[in-house]
Amino acid sequence: MVATRPDAVDDALARSVVYRFLSVGLQPPTGGELHKATSDPFTGAIAALRHLDRQAGGSLAAVAARLGALPPPAIEAVSEAFVRLFGHTARGLICACETEYGAHNTFHQPQELADLAGYYLAFGLRPATASGIRVDHIACECEFMDFLNRKEAVLLAADEMGPAEGEERSGAEGSPRATSLAGCRGPRHSREERSGAEGSPRATSLAGCRGPRHSREETLDVTTRAARNFLRDHLARFGRAFATRLASEDPDGYFGALGHVLLAFLNAECTRLAIEAGPADLVLRPEIADDAPMVCGSAGSMACGRADDLIQIQR
Repeated sequence: MVATRPDAVDDALARSVVYRFLSVGLQPPTGGELHKATSDPFTGAIAALRHLDRQAGGSLAAVAARLGALPPPAIEAVSEAFVRLFGHTARGLICACETEYGAHNTFHQPQELADLAGYYLAFGLRPATASGIRVDHIACECEFMDFLNRKEAVLLAADEMGPAEGEERSGAEGSPRATSLAGCRGPRHSREERSGAEGSPRATSLAGCRGPRHSREETLDVTTRAARNFLRDHLARFGRAFATRLASEDPDGYFGALGHVLLAFLNAECTRLAIEAGPADLVLRPEIADDAPMVCGSAGSMACGRADDLIQIQR
């Protein structure tokens, strides 16, 4: 059994709550997701930020106070603000897709998209082809970090309570998403999930959840390493630039508040994990001319923005 800090489970759950809050709030405002984003006056996110602030020197408490002072947003206002800020393409006033960032990222975009998909598939998360969200969208990446932190909490809680019984109790008593997302049930993995995990060079080392050969300790190690690597290589690489632009373009609004939360939270996470965060002024990559040749392959298709190649993490 691995010795853990008494508050490690609560910390992991609090991080997952913040990531979930950001994921839901930054998704395109459609139906149920928009209702989720506007029906709760930020109570859970504020509590989670305050809980985590003891390691952040007041920065998370400050954005929690900003959220607390924000009136519950109206659905119509949120929808209108989303269209104004993000538009209907990958490059609106604010760009929410990771691989659009970086002056030298033009020819690396297909590889980055494939790497992101490999991370998701390694943990049994399947593409939802009917969704309108790309694998590199900020909401999708926040949802994946929500999943990894919630999975960490489930594993830590199971380890504290002991074998078998603890694992069942932690899955049952935790978030409904924990059981469906955890992807640590051996035989319940589908052929699609296994092939996805084996198809990505990084995914092979990340999957870490293939039945009785893997202890909870090993799975926990794989999960926490995946979270650190994903944050370093993807979300923290462009997230601070995205958050800074969002806060600047909507200074007094709902999305501006989300930008402030994301910026402070990424700063705190990078400090906690000793990760060098990406620059807040990261520029967008040059756009490819209309007469430029299209790249081939599934990752290239996603780079071209075809609707059937865009995903949101599906549980």
